[in-house]
Amino acid sequence: MKIRSITANLFSFEGDLDWTNPVAIRVEFSNNFVVRVRCSSDGESVIADQHALDGLTNMDEFGRIEVHYLTDRIDKVILRSDIVSVNEVLDENNSVVGLAFIDDHETRLCIWNYGDELHYGNFTTMAGQDWGAALRVSQKSICIGLV
Repeated sequence: MKIRSITANLFSFEGDLDWTNPVAIRVEFSNNFVVRVRCSSDGESVIADQHALDGLTNMDEFGRIEVHYLTDRIDKVILRSDIVSVNEVLDENNSVVGLAFIDDHETRLCIWNYGDELHYGNFTTMAGQDWGAALRVSQKSICIGLV
């Protein structure tokens, strides 16, 4: 299935949006399957579910959390790819630190928790952070056979 849209809860302070580290990301596929990814309270792993993003949260003088589209900020190759599975990304301790969106040929998009902040991008970007050991994409899929 193709990715239809990617939306995110973004932190906003005095009108400046943090596009780099969303609070949560929601990916919707052309078959209406959705996955929302957010950081776990342990500060290391991610939680994946099928819930909607939280709506606008106003924190007064501390800023706000808003919903915005990330689709236009994602490489168009990812959006044209047929994603066939969404697999867990594991660290050296077998903690689920992210998700990998995989087509027939390679991992196209990753969403991960690093330093208690959510990130998104390609596998190379994710693996380039200082994990201390190599990450690996698990054979365990949270969603398989999307095509």
